[in-house]
Amino acid sequence: MSFDPGLRSAAASAALVAALLLAAAVRLGPFATELLVATGVAASSVALTTPFSVGVGALGWALYTGFVEHRYGELTFTAADLLRLTVLVTLAVTVAWGSRPTMTGFPGEPSSDVLGLNRALDAVRERQPRR
Repeated sequence: MSFDPGLRSAAASAALVAALLLAAAVRLGPFATELLVATGVAASSVALTTPFSVGVGALGWALYTGFVEHRYGELTFTAADLLRLTVLVTLAVTVAWGSRPTMTGFPGEPSSDVLGLNRALDAVRERQPRR
């Protein structure tokens, strides 16, 4: 199994489209479909990098807004649409950040020291005089 973020985001796209088709087939209401999309976004964002998780959240918003809230893929930017976009992207990024391994456990995934904070703290500690 590959942990390549590009392949996983493509699989997330397919899963979100399949979820919306399933919701239409069983005639789920808009609220239940929105929960299904949010669940799909969260599940698809596990251990993804930040840019890919933002993409998954934005894709979930675009599919829901374009085909459930409106028809024929029409995207609008009303207050409710922007709130939905914010919630889905925040959900995706939060799940991605919270589910990353603490060590470089997956190929292609960043370590827990993404910002270099541990290295910076080590450098500060080395400069301090020993007591």
